[in-house]
Amino acid sequence: MARRARSRLSARYHRQILRTEQPWGLMPGPTERDQTTGFFFMTLAVPTFELAGGYEQYRTVRRTLLETYALAFLQKYPALRQVIGIATEPPNKAAAKAGSSEDFIVVQVDEWTPKLLKDLEDRKKRFNIVQEGNYTEYPVQGNEYPEVKRQSTRESSPKLSRRQRRAQEAEARRQRKADKRQ
Repeated sequence: MARRARSRLSARYHRQILRTEQPWGLMPGPTERDQTTGFFFMTLAVPTFELAGGYEQYRTVRRTLLETYALAFLQKYPALRQVIGIATEPPNKAAAKAGSSEDFIVVQVDEWTPKLLKDLEDRKKRFNIVQEGNYTEYPVQGNEYPEVKRQSTRESSPKLSRRQRRAQEAEARRQRKADKRQ
């Protein structure tokens, strides 16, 4: 099915894909518990011209790209056992009431056969996916939950004297100790 979709893909739409597709991924970092699953997200704009196969042709192409990226990431990161991909179209204010669609894929490869590797290389070249010069990796780190900053026990009022501020801080320390004991 993917081969048929690619063969129907017009040169004009192919050029459109290369300009509008925007994948980005989240591969596990060195401190992640699950080192075997990678994730990536992709947006692909619906073409502004009419496709012979209509919206379904667009969806078929998007699924083909989704699968190609998933396989390419599995190949690039051999420690991964599976890659999960999510693709959607960018928000369109004009079609907001009509909604949008998403495609999801989970790819696991038990054996990298020569046929699969050749097909993947052909796809990567055709769609210019994970090719030298157009692919940049950079580390990103974030926390799952935001850090909670403790509020200062000092009042912001300048009317307190140094002695009053120290007394207030001592009271706050006693309160924290009492809270720990409970």
